[in-house]
Amino acid sequence: EYSIAIITPYKMQKKYIANTIRGLNHENISVNTIDAYQGDEADIVIYATTRAYKKTKYFSDFRRINVALSRCKRELIIMGSAKYFSMYHKDESVLTSVIAYIKQYGNFMNAKNINDDLR
Repeated sequence: EYSIAIITPYKMQKKYIANTIRGLNHENISVNTIDAYQGDEADIVIYATTRAYKKTKYFSDFRRINVALSRCKRELIIMGSAKYFSMYHKDESVLTSVIAYIKQYGNFMNAKNINDDLR
């Protein structure tokens, strides 16, 4: 059985996610902030970014992004907006490089398409 971690930048988002999955059989799922998860790892990590409309200091902090992207043993899933990440310039955040890498080697899924598939 795989270990799963859902990590997020902010405490309120962590609380919301934990409350949302409450009631599921989630013995192997942990939910935490990225800062609190530093030093831990899981087989599958879901990095839940926030919905934002302007640049934030959080996504300009290379150390925090590094922790978020390096906690998985097998799979990393980033839930966020590529359009938002692309707002940053290369000298402001590593996110532009992450998006370029995903475009070349990974997969993008549109939330609308996922919702349609679940119906």
